[in-house]
Amino acid sequence: KRMQIVEASDDDDEEDPGSAKGKPSPANGHEKEQPFSDIELEPTVAGLEKAKEKGNLLFAEGKLEDSARWFSKAIWLAEESGLMRAADVPATLRSTLHSNRAFARLKLKQWPEVEQDCTEALALNAGNAKALYRRAQARFELNRLELARQDVEQLLPTLAPPADRDALALRDRILARLTPQPKEADDAREKTPTKASSSGTEYYNLSSPPSPQEPFPEHKFERSRQGVEAAKAKGSQLFAAGDLTEAVACFSKGLWLLESGVPEVSTDPRWASSIQAALYSNRAFAHMKQGSWDETESDCTQSLSFHPEGVKALYRRALAREALGRGAEALKDAEEALRLQPEAQELQALCQKLKARESPQALAPSSSKSAPASSYPVVLEEAKPESPKSQPQTPSRRGRVVPVRPSVAPSVPSASPKNSFELLRHFNSLKKHPEVLAKYLCERVPPELLQSCFSKSPIEADDLATALLAMRTGAAGPGLISPEMVGEYLRQLLRTCTADMQFSMLSSSEKEVIRELLEKVPPASQSELKSRFDKILRK
Repeated sequence: KRMQIVEASDDDDEEDPGSAKGKPSPANGHEKEQPFSDIELEPTVAGLEKAKEKGNLLFAEGKLEDSARWFSKAIWLAEESGLMRAADVPATLRSTLHSNRAFARLKLKQWPEVEQDCTEALALNAGNAKALYRRAQARFELNRLELARQDVEQLLPTLAPPADRDALALRDRILARLTPQPKEADDAREKTPTKASSSGTEYYNLSSPPSPQEPFPEHKFERSRQGVEAAKAKGSQLFAAGDLTEAVACFSKGLWLLESGVPEVSTDPRWASSIQAALYSNRAFAHMKQGSWDETESDCTQSLSFHPEGVKALYRRALAREALGRGAEALKDAEEALRLQPEAQELQALCQKLKARESPQALAPSSSKSAPASSYPVVLEEAKPESPKSQPQTPSRRGRVVPVRPSVAPSVPSASPKNSFELLRHFNSLKKHPEVLAKYLCERVPPELLQSCFSKSPIEADDLATALLAMRTGAAGPGLISPEMVGEYLRQLLRTCTADMQFSMLSSSEKEVIRELLEKVPPASQSELKSRFDKILRK
């Protein structure tokens, strides 16, 4: 039996290859550059738009490889050439270029490249529905069925009938392959190869390829939520011990377990997204320590597709792109991370360094040699609210100066969290309002509740840092968190699942927050806590 699949049609403003009408103007490049030196483009947004139109036209003519080359040249010009500032290129345009190249590669059945391009597109524009649909198609062909199903389930709520027809059909095919079939049905299944009709409609053979061989068989974890958590915890433990190769193996095994069919991926998608973001980010950290920059960048991009505001993933990708000689992209990542954590001194230093490298005249020359990228530990600091006395101002289109209205601080949630997911949701929504977050921690999350939320699954290093910063803000405020309460929070955090490993993965600046908190603890219990944290802080 064969199933008919056509491209999804959604309401976003991305232009599909083949939709361009008329012939675009020729691109006028000012100088030839590699790669694709035969394609000349101006290093401007207009030049990128012309390249997109040319790629669309070639796609419509059936010249798929040539179409992909034009999109590739535009992506290189925007992201890697150094001829354009990342801030000058709209993220939506870059997302469309990646998504359109993915479409050309999809027709060429280059499935790994399609998945990677779509992941890049979604990192730039999480609302790119076409990229989400195409990634689901690629993952289906790669037999990464659970991830394909997740993409489709994320896409469907954004589509209204009849635009959801093809996404629903794809979901049915994914579920059919996930459902075990009797051997007789497998034997009888038609073996017709994939083909494309002249109308562009594609037919896919529904027969399942053999299950991929289990990777890293020496690491045994059960195929369940507990098994995935155990793989992540083991990887963190090996990382802390300096065994980077085996840490990578465990993080990879956890990802493989998720892709091969863990039931909770379907029943608890929030957990699935959170754990995948953490596994990719942690594996990227291990790759970074090994100097494997291509792998670091790829894993960070995957992590950001699940958690676009992951500061550590942005920071690590910036370091990877700097090491790969892609300074403009590195600067864009570093600036985005700094926007999310404005007080991070190491991020400020990295941005300054990258700006100086991209535009040497922008900063005065320094006599001291720049520190290597790997010397910057990421800091997770919270932005302080601006004083109402100094509101930022922005110019309007007519040149007038218009004051920017300060954001209104949210109110403290009215009830205590029922579980870790609810707690972390509130943490993330209040991050940009440190005083409110500190008040929430003090009034709604007593130390015992904080510990119980993470008694069975660990509190990730990013979230642990958020809790520590909230404690510091509350302890410095007008009696929000007393010295005795600071000690109790620290004591209960030490009782959370795999606490030693999570504390060991904090950056040096985050560990400094612990030292500050320890100094606030009453002398009667200070020595005990200092002794317990001593080993962690020395790592």
